Amino acid sequence: MEFSPRFETYVLLSKKDKTVGSMLGGIIPSKESSLSHLKHALIKGAYLEGNDTRAIYLGSDLAKRLDVDVGEEIAMIGSSLDYSTAADLFTVKGIFRTGLFEFDSTSAFANKAYLDNIMMSKNKASYFTLSFLDNQAAAKYVNALKDKLPRTCEALSWQMLLSTLVQAMQVDSLFGYISISIFFLVIFFVIMIFSYVSIYARTRQIGLLRALGFTPKDIRILLFNEMLIIAFFSVTLGGIIGAAVTYYFEIHPLVVSGLAETYKDYGIISDALPTRFDLFTISWNALSIFILNLTSILYPIYKINQLSVTEAMRHV
Repeated sequence: MEFSPRFETYVLLSKKDKTVGSMLGGIIPSKESSLSHLKHALIKGAYLEGNDTRAIYLGSDLAKRLDVDVGEEIAMIGSSLDYSTAADLFTVKGIFRTGLFEFDSTSAFANKAYLDNIMMSKNKASYFTLSFLDNQAAAKYVNALKDKLPRTCEALSWQMLLSTLVQAMQVDSLFGYISISIFFLVIFFVIMIFSYVSIYARTRQIGLLRALGFTPKDIRILLFNEMLIIAFFSVTLGGIIGAAVTYYFEIHPLVVSGLAETYKDYGIISDALPTRFDLFTISWNALSIFILNLTSILYPIYKINQLSVTEAMRHV
């Protein structure tokens, strides 16, 4: 398990005639690099280091609001823990972009060791961020912490802190399952209609086979084996082609200019459309299509066997 303290306070950041309210967080850069994506969200300049003093790490939209760039100075004024006024000049060391619009437009970070001197927050923390090796058991650890912490402290899981995001993910997942179900349903009826037309085009041939002594069971086995062979080769070929295309676009994702700007409120931080090559997903989708092919022929077989030999022979 890894952990890191954070001290957060709200301050005013200013450059010339522009002043913006911001959440200023004091972090331990070396620990945050393994606990969060702050370091990897860097788009310009450099990430914070443990010996930094008047260096600040700004969100991209906050930097735009202040109209500052890497290397420029901004003034900070706020209230320290003893209610005295805290003020200092910071130099923008780096600019990050997480894709979370509200976070990027209001968040800034500084080295906690230096910020503690300004805010009188030495040995103080707003909260501790913990990363468990087994995230599946995080809820169990959170409950254990609740029993040991004093009443003035609270232990919260990421699901509780980001409850809105969790609900949005659940809704998105639900609509995803509904969409894929409708997709499979449409495929089923398309294949069934094609099979129905294909079999009825051979009605006279099937009637001739019935006249030669084939039973309805023999006709079912014959048509089912035909579909089995066609479905096997078509699904196998389609699966191989689809897997190859997916693998290619995972390595070389499609880039749609302006995508990140259009959907920045939804956390999109890149113009690239990512594709994930996953053999399990490809396999179960291919298997589902294979089963749909086999089940779609059952009704056409049933209908064709309802015709008598004479009706089948006279069919035009």
